[in-house]
Amino acid sequence: MKGTLFLKPLEFSLFAEGESWNQGDTISGKLKIRNHSSETVSLEGLHVSFGWGDLKKVHQKSPEAFDLLNRAALTTPALKSQDSVELDWKLQTHLNFPITDTTSSVFLLYGLGDATEKLGQLQVSIKPAPIIQEFLKAVTIQFRFVIKTLKASKTGVNVKLSPPAARAFSNVEQLMLRFDLDETNLNVDYEFQVKSMSATPGPSDLKKQKKELSQALVTKDLYDSAGRPRHEKIEGYIREAVDLVESKISY
Repeated sequence: MKGTLFLKPLEFSLFAEGESWNQGDTISGKLKIRNHSSETVSLEGLHVSFGWGDLKKVHQKSPEAFDLLNRAALTTPALKSQDSVELDWKLQTHLNFPITDTTSSVFLLYGLGDATEKLGQLQVSIKPAPIIQEFLKAVTIQFRFVIKTLKASKTGVNVKLSPPAARAFSNVEQLMLRFDLDETNLNVDYEFQVKSMSATPGPSDLKKQKKELSQALVTKDLYDSAGRPRHEKIEGYIREAVDLVESKISY
């Protein structure tokens, strides 16, 4: 990936190695700066940073578009007339790093100073951690739920799903899944929105209620010795949650 910023008399060219990344990955690359003026220019305050941006505000070029995350400060002497310099940079995401969704995304911000609207902005694609991706594959392929939205939060990943079009799930309106990771566990919260018949006397009435389950799963136990996901184990944990709401239909 490449981004370019012209901030007279300087030209910044940012190179990032890759096209998309998972939560927890390292993003690295190079930043090249060229001085097009006839004088020496200071590079004080030079950096490459992560900024989590509200896409609507980013498009409006709002000064409040970004929350600044971690930063790679780059130290280099002032740049002489018509000279250029190329610097390596590296930034580490974390296990609950904001993913890219329809309303927000992480950007690489680069240039001089902290006024984000004056920095170069290169949008990056961040996907959920691989183990979360495996859970979502199992939920959608094996259990036939359908993802409606996939959103970032400050603490993890939120997913809204529609239930399968099957009689056994006719009382389920939606499933909310919330994922977060720590050093040892994948934490999964299930919240089913279900309809149930009122038990009060009088005309039958449908009431909405929530059925919830939380699981703290040891991440290393979800992989085999070769590092492959243990699909049967993942599906077993999802089955534990689905059993809360699935109606057993007899024919």
